[in-house]
Amino acid sequence: MECTYVLWLPFDRLGNHMQSMVSAFFYALLTGRVLLIVLPPDSTDLYYEPFSGTMWLLLMEDDFPVANLVP
Repeated sequence: MECTYVLWLPFDRLGNHMQSMVSAFFYALLTGRVLLIVLPPDSTDLYYEPFSGTMWLLLMEDDFPVANLVP
């Protein structure tokens, strides 16, 4: 079975981040997809993992299908 996913990239200010991230989350939930979130290095302290062990870190390897994600 092929993995389908929604890729969320940050855009504009923090308020727009929250609104678009929630929209992407609900879209992924309703369509049965995995939500991938790309965070720039300067905003990693703004978000936290609410439930320990539920977040996976994706390492951007050469074989990842999308390149140059970090703005």
